[in-house]
Amino acid sequence: MNENEVSSIIGVYPNPSNQLLYIQTNGKLNSDENWKLLSSQGSEIWIKPVAMTTDQNNIVVHVFDVSMFADGQYELINLSSKSKTRITFVKY
Repeated sequence: MNENEVSSIIGVYPNPSNQLLYIQTNGKLNSDENWKLLSSQGSEIWIKPVAMTTDQNNIVVHVFDVSMFADGQYELINLSSKSKTRITFVKY
């Protein structure tokens, strides 16, 4: 997989979440990726790089700390992928 290919989402857990949200992809571990967080109203909350790591099965995992956000529905967008992968999650 080269840097211009799209990573597929394998899993998002736990969803809903109140602490850490994990997103598993089939991409390769290269550098941090830029993600945008939107509120349910579409307001931009932040854009920032998110650390990547691998789990025990060598699957790439992005870890998001959602503990500081108000309860509600949010959308994460991977700005580093060509398809701008979108993930909806609930914070409780």
